[in-house]
Amino acid sequence: MGRDLARGLDRERALAIHLRLDAGDVDGLDRQIPAILPVLHEDRSGGAVHAVRPAVTGSLPAVRVRSGDGVPLALESAWYSLDAAPKVADYDPLGSIYGQLAQGGLGLAYCDQAIEATMPSPSECEVFGFDAPVSRLLIKRRSHVRAGMMVEYVEGMFRGDA
Repeated sequence: MGRDLARGLDRERALAIHLRLDAGDVDGLDRQIPAILPVLHEDRSGGAVHAVRPAVTGSLPAVRVRSGDGVPLALESAWYSLDAAPKVADYDPLGSIYGQLAQGGLGLAYCDQAIEATMPSPSECEVFGFDAPVSRLLIKRRSHVRAGMMVEYVEGMFRGDA
């Protein structure tokens, strides 16, 4: 049982840290950060397009820090709908989530996105290594599969001083 628990925790860590999209290779942009991060989320649902995010009970959460040259540039909190994509929990966390959705017949059709300026929370400041909050860009995205169901909701906090 101990080995099964360790394997489960390793998978959870991998989902929280390494979940990534088809982004291609960009010089200086690290694909992952070798650290364990808690799932951080402040409710920022004030934007009209994204007033409703997926219910926690029907979704798989994932957190990712995007770094460039070892400096945290973005903190992304994502939720994947288990109603729209029930097998997403079994996907390879080191692979492309969008590619795996497409292989399962759930290719993305469109997304809604909103951008706003906001102040980071104390826990988000800690991820970025800041002593005091400074205005950041918050990008909220809802991605839908061809059948129309929302499969992904992402809130990405991007620093503006890098």
